[in-house]
Parts: sequence; C-alpha cells; structure tokens
Amino acid sequence: MGSSKKTQTTKPIYEAQLTGAADTLKGVYSNNAANVQSISDQLGGLIPSMLDKYRLGDSGVNAARGFLTQTLESQPDQNPYLEQIVAQTNANVADKTRTAMGTRGLTGGTVMQDIVSRNLAENESGLRYNDYAQAMARKMQAAGMAPGIAAGDAIQIAPLLSVADASTSMPLDAAMKYAAGTGGLLGQYTNTTQKSSGGLLGGLLGSVLGGWASGGFKGI
Repeated sequence: MGSSKKTQTTKPIYEAQLTGAADTLKGVYSNNAANVQSISDQLGGLIPSMLDKYRLGDSGVNAARGFLTQTLESQPDQNPYLEQIVAQTNANVADKTRTAMGTRGLTGGTVMQDIVSRNLAENESGLRYNDYAQAMARKMQAAGMAPGIAAGDAIQIAPLLSVADASTSMPLDAAMKYAAGTGGLLGQYTNTTQKSSGGLLGGLLGSVLGGWASGGFKGI
C-alpha cells in the first residue's frame, strides 16, 4: 500500500563519445595540473624581487624626483654664480661708461660718478631680476613635471599586481575550466523521478475512477 518512487536515468544518444571526451578532458587536466602549479609558483617567486625593486625605485625616476625637489625648494638668491656675475658685469659697465665719457671730455667730478653709479645700479638690478625670473620659471616647469614623475613611479605597481594575480589565479582557473568542461559534457545525463500509486487502495481507487469515467455507475 502507499506510493512508490522510481528513478530513471536519461542518457544522451552519443553516450560513448561524451564519456570518452570527458575522460580525455580529465587526462589533459591531470597531466597539466602540475605544470600549471609550477608556473604559478615561479611567478609567485618573482614577487619579492619585484617588491624590492619597487621600494628602491627606478634610478632615472629617483634622479628626476631629486632634481625637481631641489628646484622647487631652492631660493632665487641661492645662485652661487650670481654675485660673481654681478661683480664682473659691474666692472665692465663702469669701464665702458668712463671710456665713453672720457671721449667727450667728461672725466672726474660728480657728474661722472653719478652716471657710473646709475649705470651700475641698472645693470645689477637687471641681472638680479633676470636671475629671479629664470628661477621662478624653473620652479613652474618643475611643478608641471612633478605629476608625471609621480605617475612614472606608480607605473611599477601595475606589473607587480599582474604577476600576483596570475600566480594566484592560474590553478583556480584551470580547475574551474576543467569543471565547466566536464559539466558541459556530462550535464546531459538526467535523473527522472516518477511517482506511482501501489497496493490495494491504489488499485481500488483506480477501478472506481475507471468505472466512473466509462459511465458504468450511472444507476447509482
């Protein structure tokens, strides 16, 4: 009495071919799993040296950063050659001024001294202003280059992350592809569960329903 369950396995038409392909896939995965793990380990072994290299930084980038930092932090009056240039050009200006005035008979006296002093002041002011302007221009140029130097330093992170991702994902990717391939081949096998009524009660109920359906109980 009661219901009974019946499980039926539905198989695809090309059962032999599919199981053969699944066995081949399994063999390929098994034969290459060790190689995949070996490559993964080798890639992972590169990470410590890549980290050390990143910490040390590229020599060219480090030199450029040092130059930019020095330029940005420098002051206009830190030119070690400025005073020497001012003194030398002042001497030249004084000599030329005195020579020019001597040809006109204007030698000595306060007039000559005033003219020489004015020319020297203009020469020195021009030199110092030009040096200041050039220093500020170098600072502006360095400030514009700084983001590029910072980006160049960060570029080294990309290959490091790529190697780290590859070393950790290769074994998992291989396993997932194997599982997906196997599932695609053998997923056509299905289990079908059928329910049926059995025993005396089931037979009696079937007879009653069959008689009613054929019109055998119209006189009731």
